[in-house]
Amino acid sequence: MKKQRDPGLITIVLYHSFVASILTVTSIALLFALKNHQVLEKFAASYLLKSQVKIVEFLLDPVLSITPQTLLFSGLATGLYAILTVSRYLS
Repeated sequence: MKKQRDPGLITIVLYHSFVASILTVTSIALLFALKNHQVLEKFAASYLLKSQVKIVEFLLDPVLSITPQTLLFSGLATGLYAILTVSRYLS
């Protein structure tokens, strides 16, 4: 006879899996921004975006104001935390 799992436990595991996947995506995005930091700076300063300054300020300025060292640390720390979150439930 198969033992039925508690729905609360399933909910907790699903929640933590969701959080780990969001953290993984965030880590990848931060490391991608680090890799392309200079390209993003040139893109933000390009003539094509002068008419859409508000959009650039809203989307790119927060990323460009972060130093590359901070992006690297944040990306690696977020990825490590995602791995620790997942590994807690795999064992």
